[in-house]
Amino acid sequence: MKWIPLFLIVVAIPSFSDTTRTDNIKNFNAAQKCYNNASLYGQKRITCAQDALNAGLLIFEDSNPNIIFLTHNLAMSHPRLSGERYEFLQRALKLSEELHGDESIELIDLLMDLANEEHENRYINKNYKRASDIYGHEVGRESLGYAEFCLQISEEAVSYLNTKGRLRTSSRYAELASEIFLEQLGRSSDGYGKANLRLAKNQLAIRKHRKAIPYLKNALDSPIVSKYARGFLVTVYDRLNEPALAASYSVSIDSRTSGNKNTPYEVIFKNIPGHIGRNGWAEVVYTITKLGLTDDVKVVDGSGRLAKKALQKAVSEWRFTPAYIDGKAVDTTGVIAEYRWKVHQR
Repeated sequence: MKWIPLFLIVVAIPSFSDTTRTDNIKNFNAAQKCYNNASLYGQKRITCAQDALNAGLLIFEDSNPNIIFLTHNLAMSHPRLSGERYEFLQRALKLSEELHGDESIELIDLLMDLANEEHENRYINKNYKRASDIYGHEVGRESLGYAEFCLQISEEAVSYLNTKGRLRTSSRYAELASEIFLEQLGRSSDGYGKANLRLAKNQLAIRKHRKAIPYLKNALDSPIVSKYARGFLVTVYDRLNEPALAASYSVSIDSRTSGNKNTPYEVIFKNIPGHIGRNGWAEVVYTITKLGLTDDVKVVDGSGRLAKKALQKAVSEWRFTPAYIDGKAVDTTGVIAEYRWKVHQR
């Protein structure tokens, strides 16, 4: 389901002599304008979204798609992993089920949003599975569209939290995507490369370096993914104390970074801390080496020992394309990473 902007009510609603209804429409228009102009996160956006929903409930029927849209807006205005966001997403899903039915493709985005907010494995799997079942029934489980959707789930499953349960879920859907891409498009397809790169990242996130190697080698045949796979192979063999193999996979500087061109570093992979408790924050400073690895990772501050340790561990796994000066890769020192989180409790 693709959310579309809800435009201000100007022409769609005819003129009414009833003053109360006219006031409701004015209040709705003002709230929508406030919402659209507010920053992406913050109390003002939440207040405007709530005002728009309140006014909308006085104008539209409960079963109107606009109410679902407004409820979803209010949910997404609240912080990630907050109880309020989760509660309003559930409400929007229930309204959508009542309007479209339990098996409608219109439910998919809401199911994905709910799954992304979950931190209990049984609910994560339930919502992702339901979304994939609906989509698979719509497009066919052997189709490239279904493979792309499984790949999307594998990425989104670890986009908020990086727990072992989420990593298992991510890997399961990446495996499904990999099989379909291989059968339909072959080893050199970008989809096959991306699925295997995700499988490798999930292994690296739990420090299973040797298990990541076959997936990284599978990704080498994709022109787009190969440079990232090579970068990770350098990292893996470096960690395994096999410098000759690490050197054999070193990514050569292409023509775009040769000569006197100066380029900043670019992110290849960033995972987020796992096993970090329900809320907290941490800040670390680190160096990005000329090989694109992180080094000299030091804790600056944080809300507790576990928070600091979790972020320090996550940053040690991050990978970059290094910065170049006059066509040569250089270290970048003093890079700062800060991460804050709050996980809802039901």
